[in-house]
Amino acid sequence: MKSIVIFGCGVAGKRAWSQLRHAYKVVNFLDNHPQKQGSRLAGIPVADPAKYDYKRVDHVFIASMYLDEILVQLLELGVPSSKIEYVGEGIRSKEFQDVDRNVLHKALYVPLRLLRATWK
Repeated sequence: MKSIVIFGCGVAGKRAWSQLRHAYKVVNFLDNHPQKQGSRLAGIPVADPAKYDYKRVDHVFIASMYLDEILVQLLELGVPSSKIEYVGEGIRSKEFQDVDRNVLHKALYVPLRLLRATWK
């Protein structure tokens, strides 16, 4: 099972965890708010993205409405773009709570390599 971190501890991060935990090993949450760092969400430690060792994980899933800012931050921190994924709108809505996890794994995130084709 691949190891991942979820960037975002808000509603989107919680929903992403509840869905992605079936297909991945969620080892950390990341959040820019100092008051959340060092705490736990769903029993998983919340870490400081600026101090995190991204070599420990296979993917970083962005689960936040601040996609652009977080993407730039991760790239500036040296995270390879091939590791960065964006959790799509579907996972942030309740309509997908009962979706089969095999379908979920393939359908509810947008690989950033597809987004990068249009991002300049």
